[in-house]
Amino acid sequence: MLLQRLLLVTLLTASLFACDDGNFPSQNPEVDELLALAENIQFTQSDTALIITRQALDQSEKANYSNGIGAASELMGSLLYQMGGLSQAIEHLNKALSTYEDLELPIEEAQTNLLLAKVYQRSGNANQAFLYLHRAQNLFTQLNDDQGKAQVFGSLGHYYEKSEQYDSALHYQLLALGILSKAGKNTTADIHDNIGSIYEDLNQFEKAKKHFETAFAINQENNNQAAAIVNINNIGDSFRKLGNLDSALSYSIKALHLAEAANLDYQIKSACRDLSKIFEALNDPKQAFYYLNRSYELTDEIFSNQIATEIAKTQSIYELEQKQQRITILEQERSFNHTLTIISSGAVCLFFLLGGFIFYQQKSKNAKQHRLLEAEASLAKTQLENTQLNEQKLKTELENTSLKEQQLLQELDLKSKSLTKSALHMIQKNEFLNDIKSRLKDIRKGEPELQEKRIKKLIKSIDFNFTLDDDWHEFETVFQQVHSDFFEKLKMLYPKLTPAEVRLCAMIRLNLHSKDMAAIMGISQDSLRIARYRLRKKLGLDKGSNLYTYILNIG
Repeated sequence: MLLQRLLLVTLLTASLFACDDGNFPSQNPEVDELLALAENIQFTQSDTALIITRQALDQSEKANYSNGIGAASELMGSLLYQMGGLSQAIEHLNKALSTYEDLELPIEEAQTNLLLAKVYQRSGNANQAFLYLHRAQNLFTQLNDDQGKAQVFGSLGHYYEKSEQYDSALHYQLLALGILSKAGKNTTADIHDNIGSIYEDLNQFEKAKKHFETAFAINQENNNQAAAIVNINNIGDSFRKLGNLDSALSYSIKALHLAEAANLDYQIKSACRDLSKIFEALNDPKQAFYYLNRSYELTDEIFSNQIATEIAKTQSIYELEQKQQRITILEQERSFNHTLTIISSGAVCLFFLLGGFIFYQQKSKNAKQHRLLEAEASLAKTQLENTQLNEQKLKTELENTSLKEQQLLQELDLKSKSLTKSALHMIQKNEFLNDIKSRLKDIRKGEPELQEKRIKKLIKSIDFNFTLDDDWHEFETVFQQVHSDFFEKLKMLYPKLTPAEVRLCAMIRLNLHSKDMAAIMGISQDSLRIARYRLRKKLGLDKGSNLYTYILNIG
């Protein structure tokens, strides 16, 4: 009877432990509802969608729900890609890909390969992007999925265009166009726009214009106003390159007015730059300079908005990871307490059973006591061994933490060097603009017959320096990586600071020379002193306070 009771307790304890590792149903409605909600709001409320998807992934892993793990990992990767967290996006997408391969879901596997290709292409790893595109192509071919193949062909065309292999780019874009047109899909506007861009690179401007016009007609039919404005701008640029300046001017002005009405800063900037080139070709330097200057002002405004957007995205990703770490720790503690409770309950039951057994077996009392002592000694030995193992584990974790800190310090050093390089690029660019300003004054004072020749020479110099437009974006990206908390705390403490004052704070934090700061901002050193004086007033600093020391202590 006693042995039967011992066996019953043992089986009960084993069954309690088995609850954590048993089989689970192949469906989970709660997880599926979370994923459906996240997909519906992924483009409008990406931060909330990210949190919901993380919750769905945690529940799927806890329930060993493979379909949920794959879908949640894929959606996490897509959201992180939209928010700029490329390395984290790759990690989640690879997890989704592995899950789909295990579940033998080729359609989902193909789509995940296609998304991984986009992430790698955006991160600048063209070889990996090319590899995943061909994997997706093979899967879509096996599935006889024409729509999927069209997506791959379009991406391959874009890949080859970026690498200036225009024959291959045009080949794949035309393949994509043929598939979609044959299927009657009215979604070929992007393909036509890409083909027009390729013909433009090949200096076949008449063909480029025809494809831009086709894309415009499709976008108008689909009521895609933002894309239609891009098409109008491209049509105007094609007319300019064909030498039809009147039509070019008409289309570019139309694009500008539509972009202003829709409040699309990027398209306003693009239209202004095209108008500057058109007026330059019309020998109207005043209008050309006006639109060129307006495009630079918009670049500055876009840059400031991008800083705020990128800071918000980075903060969302960081906060999500912090919450996940806290949840993991709490779950580990709960699991440990649950296990400890089961072990304690089992020990109590065993204790009472052994006591009853000893009561009914008085004749073997000494033998039983000896066995009990041996069991306690064995338990103590096991606990000692577990303690040693835990100490070794903590030591290993400490070493790993130290290695990660060294790696972070190295990355910070590299990013600081990149930030300095970006600042130097901007200094050179703004010094060049000051030089243009000075040369324009000299031209205005010079003899009329020499003015046109000097203006043409100056315009060529301006065109040569158009390639520096992305310097501010690069500077902002690297700066927010190195000083991740600076802009957030600055905006929290002083919400009324203008974008120019925020940029001035960033340059003061870098301890740039006054001459370099003036060059970056495109102003004189006297204007810089006035700007610093106004900044001190907004920050509420006393007369004797050091501005650099105060800004250095922010963040």
